[in-house]
Amino acid sequence: LETKKVAAKRIIIPHRWNQTGRWSNSGEWIDTVRVITVDRTPVTRQWEPDQKSKLAIWVESSDSIGFSTGFSVTALIEEQETSTFLYSYSSRALPDVVDTEVRARVQSIAAELAASYKMDSLRERKNELIEKIREDVVPFFKKKGITITTIGQFGGFAYENPEIQAAIDKTFVAQQVKVVNAAMLEAQTDANKRIELEATATAEAA
Repeated sequence: LETKKVAAKRIIIPHRWNQTGRWSNSGEWIDTVRVITVDRTPVTRQWEPDQKSKLAIWVESSDSIGFSTGFSVTALIEEQETSTFLYSYSSRALPDVVDTEVRARVQSIAAELAASYKMDSLRERKNELIEKIREDVVPFFKKKGITITTIGQFGGFAYENPEIQAAIDKTFVAQQVKVVNAAMLEAQTDANKRIELEATATAEAA
């Protein structure tokens, strides 16, 4: 594949005459080479955490809480890697490979990490999750002729059970109320100390 590669949009295809009858004009011209084109246009995919989407990536934590998060991937085929891609995927296009093999590998790594931690701990390990995916997926597909230029995570966690998100929202609101009340108490304490100091200074002056 590498030695026969032609980086051009227009090439000459040689033919030969295949005689099929007794007469010299009984026959047809047939191609003596087969041309295989590789579309190197970059492909970008965003797999959003949608329960109705077949491409959404869903995993489960060690405490059996199912959730999903968004992943984005951009991939392309470098000119020097076209023969490697053809060797690995002789009859497939890059968009199909990204939606099947790349997505499946991303989900596999994400599921492996998610199953190692409880949900409370996973919320703090988003960076670890995407780094682990990059370290595996990028070199794996580079060997197959696919260059993944970007791979990242976007959005928060979406849970299979909507009541979990509702409980998280309530907890967050309660925490914010607590922070606000603590700030108000601190401000009032400072104000009381200031009034006390002013009263003491006035008494001493008198």
